[in-house]
Amino acid sequence: MLTEHTKRFLQWLCPPNVFDFWMSQCKINYRWETPTAKVVSYRLVNDSVIQLTLLPSQWFTGFQTGQHISLIGVVNGIIMERCYSIANLPNSKNLIELSVKVQGTFSQWLRRSIRKNSVLEISQAWGKNHTADYDVFIAGGIGITAIYPLVKQAVARQKDALAPRSVTLLYLAGKGHPWIYKKSLEALSVFNLNVVFADGREAITDKNFLRNTIPRESRVICCGSASFNQAIARSLADYTKALDIENFDNSAAIAPVTEKKNVTITLLQSGRTLETDNQTPVISALINAGVPVKNGCRQGVCHQCSCQLETGAITQKRQQLSVRSADANKQSFQPCIALAQSDIALNL
Repeated sequence: MLTEHTKRFLQWLCPPNVFDFWMSQCKINYRWETPTAKVVSYRLVNDSVIQLTLLPSQWFTGFQTGQHISLIGVVNGIIMERCYSIANLPNSKNLIELSVKVQGTFSQWLRRSIRKNSVLEISQAWGKNHTADYDVFIAGGIGITAIYPLVKQAVARQKDALAPRSVTLLYLAGKGHPWIYKKSLEALSVFNLNVVFADGREAITDKNFLRNTIPRESRVICCGSASFNQAIARSLADYTKALDIENFDNSAAIAPVTEKKNVTITLLQSGRTLETDNQTPVISALINAGVPVKNGCRQGVCHQCSCQLETGAITQKRQQLSVRSADANKQSFQPCIALAQSDIALNL
């Protein structure tokens, strides 16, 4: 990291924005104050999953088990940001491992444009540090990327325990899933890890299967889609000692709208107006119109897209919240999990 004396001298020679531009052009893993990461490993698991190992720059302050980072890139002239679960444990080199499901514009850009030695802008790590001592881990499909480091942490704890107990991983996925980390998980099975691979479509509705696999009064954490997690919660109701849920996407969680209608979004700072409908997430309407709005997880978790609703009404997926605002009662909301229910005005 540059000393303050060196930074002052360089700032006299070259403004920070110019410095950052040339660092990016030369693919150097350093910016004036922004954390970046060099891709030291790139692996295409199959057509739908890529795995990256990143070496962060000195501005990155480290991470804890179960946290996330955002990757930032310019896609078709628009700055985009997406968050991903860190799939490895903290380490002395601060290496970050990610598994990315190729399913949207940003992940397709990663697959198409990023290779070994590429440099990406990243965020600092954020999110909950899972310190709870779980007995059972349930992963739905790509949700394994969030569960995997927690399983490794649990196995490491049992290695050091005076009276080690078994840990169970229930890895559920549909036909064609690449079973990410399968060899690593099978290797861990010699250390009190019971790994069960099963068809998720059948297992999540089979209460007997779940209860025969999961010991009663277990502490359970489950990560998958909203619909996956809801099905698991129903099957394990009043059975486990604790059940923590992490939704991996927002595909099934936005409040339904019975009748489609057109709405107008007014951006007060720029004076622009956008036409959309009451079934399109507000963040999608903004991005599709080229509005440079900051965004990250698209799940209502990171709050990076939060903005102020000046007038109008929206519905948010989180607890099915309905928010109305007028000049006398302004509200902050998250466009990634919101649908406009009327014409709205935003402080953008």
